[in-house]
Amino acid sequence: RWLESGGEERGRRVRCYSAGTRGSGEIKEAVRRALERAGYSLEGLRGKSLEALMSSGEVEGQITHVVTMCCEAQGDIKQPGIRDKLLSWCGRVKQINYEVAAPTTQCRQEGLCGDEPAANVHYDRLVLQMEDMTLRLLDLLESSEEL
Repeated sequence: RWLESGGEERGRRVRCYSAGTRGSGEIKEAVRRALERAGYSLEGLRGKSLEALMSSGEVEGQITHVVTMCCEAQGDIKQPGIRDKLLSWCGRVKQINYEVAAPTTQCRQEGLCGDEPAANVHYDRLVLQMEDMTLRLLDLLESSEEL
């Protein structure tokens, strides 16, 4: 909702979709709990790959930008197979790299599996980073680079 109204105030309308280059079809339980703690509804949320998103029929219009959130995804979308599929679905597309600290990596560094209450801080930080990215998205769109 904010993106659409914020975008209209600046003369742009932005519609966002979420998918992963290595989508498993599931949202990690620790991520679900962090979203619930932050007050987000999980209704209708599901994990999905880029391919599942593009074949789902839920994408309205043309995708013009791809935001990658980790170094793995940044590398993945530059691989010929994924890049070629993305370009065939979207035509010209720009990429925005917005790297976040991966909670699973941080948990492993502390000897956590991710399900313990002590791991919550890492997943809660991820939600805050996503909120920050959302607030900055219109500026990020303007500074994006051709894929």
